[in-house]
Amino acid sequence: MSIISTEKLTKIYDEDSFPILAANNISLTFEKEEFTALVGPSGCGKTTLLNLLVLPLLLWN
Repeated sequence: MSIISTEKLTKIYDEDSFPILAANNISLTFEKEEFTALVGPSGCGKTTLLNLLVLPLLLWN
């Protein structure tokens, strides 16, 4: 059973003047009792992805 799932998640900063693609077509699923780690170099979008995943949960509660 998945507890968090996303398909084709995309985030673009400053779309009007100079668009910066921060996340592009990210699809993933987190299963119950599964351990997942996001790893990568500084500036690759780990925090952006976490913010995009958590915001709907905060608004839902």
